[in-house]
Amino acid sequence: MQASNIVVIGGSAGAIGPLQQIVKDLPPKIAAAVLVVLHVAPDYPSVLPEILNRERGPAALSATDGAEIRPSIIYVAPPDHHLIISDGAVRLTRGPLENRHRPAIDPLFRSAARAFGAGVVAVLLSGARDDGIAGLQLVTNSGGTVIVLDPKEARFPEMPINAIRYARPDYVLPAREIGSTITRLIEHPDRRKQVAMKNANRKATEKPSGYVCPDCGGPLFEQNEDDPPRFRCRVGHRYSIQSLLSADGEALEEALWAAVRALEGNADLNRRTGQYMRSSDPSAAKRLLEDAEARMEQANLIRDKILQVYKGDIDAA
Repeated sequence: MQASNIVVIGGSAGAIGPLQQIVKDLPPKIAAAVLVVLHVAPDYPSVLPEILNRERGPAALSATDGAEIRPSIIYVAPPDHHLIISDGAVRLTRGPLENRHRPAIDPLFRSAARAFGAGVVAVLLSGARDDGIAGLQLVTNSGGTVIVLDPKEARFPEMPINAIRYARPDYVLPAREIGSTITRLIEHPDRRKQVAMKNANRKATEKPSGYVCPDCGGPLFEQNEDDPPRFRCRVGHRYSIQSLLSADGEALEEALWAAVRALEGNADLNRRTGQYMRSSDPSAAKRLLEDAEARMEQANLIRDKILQVYKGDIDAA
């Protein structure tokens, strides 16, 4: 039997503990499929299905591309693949990173809202920044139900705090109450909120942002009706404004270190050439050695500034 209700759960740092509690509290034969995305490293196998199968809830497995979505099964996104829903099936894609992640939470939430509408229960757990917020907004606009982990329980509360601020959740709950709430919503769908769906299928308008994509260097377009702002490049990389700030900061640091390397390399080449030309052309050699010293001064200045900023970030943390 194919699922007619869907539960989608997303999280990042600190989300495994709350997720285990939720799965423990779900009935093994829940009348809904459960799809899970946690931010995981792309180059290590995930043991999350094995962890979840220690609980007494529905059976968990690593999602496979094309699998039919069935109730009473937990489908876990594998590393380095987005997990989405399309034509009643699980789909895995290595599409562009979103909010610097693959798998990312937003693609799952968006696809669930479009495929199941009011049949969606979306849950956002612990994590940093704001992946998942845009997806939660679409779930709400499509008539679905949004649950957010109480930030006081989150090891990393930034993600649930942003969800409360921007996604208007229906419930803000401790982990021990989320499983029973999901069960009640699935068993009694008449208790779900009834939401006007006038915005569910609106087409976002975009305008040039003036920024470039940190991942591919292409122009970024701002989806100017979103709050908080969202950005997308032509390739398909997507960023929340917080993710863009983080990615842009990393790209800036890389560029500064590249400048240090280039200046030091140029200084070394000028110095070596000057030493080689001392006997044949003393004036040219002197100029090259002076240029080498100037390049090293510039490199050291940039290096010192980078280290000052980096130390400031550590102190602030």
